[in-house]
Amino acid sequence: GGASARRRASGDAVTVWSVLPRVWGVAIIVFIDFVVCLGLFPGVSTSFRNDELGSWFPVLMILLFDTGDLVGKTLPLYVPLFDEENAYWLYLPLCGHLCFIPLFIAGACATSGVLVSPWYYSAIVLAMGVSTGFIGCSALMVVPELVRPEERIVAGTLDSAFLVG
Repeated sequence: GGASARRRASGDAVTVWSVLPRVWGVAIIVFIDFVVCLGLFPGVSTSFRNDELGSWFPVLMILLFDTGDLVGKTLPLYVPLFDEENAYWLYLPLCGHLCFIPLFIAGACATSGVLVSPWYYSAIVLAMGVSTGFIGCSALMVVPELVRPEERIVAGTLDSAFLVG
């Protein structure tokens, strides 16, 4: 009782329940970002077909996504747009990220026109890679900034839990 109350009063007690209220709003961005990604890649993105490239086309889609993801994960290091002051602005690019769902479905269901173009497929797969990497990495970088230094390990662990859902 008494020692526990003194630890809480001095700020020493760090628990999941004391950290979660401050990080869940950004951690959920990580979760949604990767749910969208895993819902579309590699399943839908490697189902796109191109007669000229044949069985190499799905390999190209994987290469494009992975390249975009690498670029997206590198961008926050050089272009840090989000910090603890504006972390919730990450919901704006996340809303854009959700647009990949209908874009991929349109490409998968189309039978003619621009939506069956290898350029369309390539563009949306590359863009989703950049988007996934940028949003996920930015959110993962911001979460530790939302808490006190002694709470960062717990915040990182919670963020990881949201990542693997």
